[in-house]
Amino acid sequence: MMYGGFVFSVDVSLVEEVAERFESLTPAERAVLHLIIEGKVDNAIARARNASVETVRTQTGRILSKLGVGSRTAAAVLAVTLGGFTPPLETILDWE
Repeated sequence: MMYGGFVFSVDVSLVEEVAERFESLTPAERAVLHLIIEGKVDNAIARARNASVETVRTQTGRILSKLGVGSRTAAAVLAVTLGGFTPPLETILDWE
């Protein structure tokens, strides 16, 4: 597999396991994850989802737990690199 100009091998069973983790996310958790990828903070996610900040924090905790990661950043990176999530164009342009 090639990523960022580097070639590396990926254990197929690991990819399948990660795919199962993403499949376990509820639609609401997937929506929150998309907003996390966009770089939104809890207050902005709550406004966008018409939910309380506490609900967003609970959903974020469930996302981290289901994906087996310890931070929002790790969840976003995993989602974009292996989970099939695509960051919005504005976010990609901000990375350069």
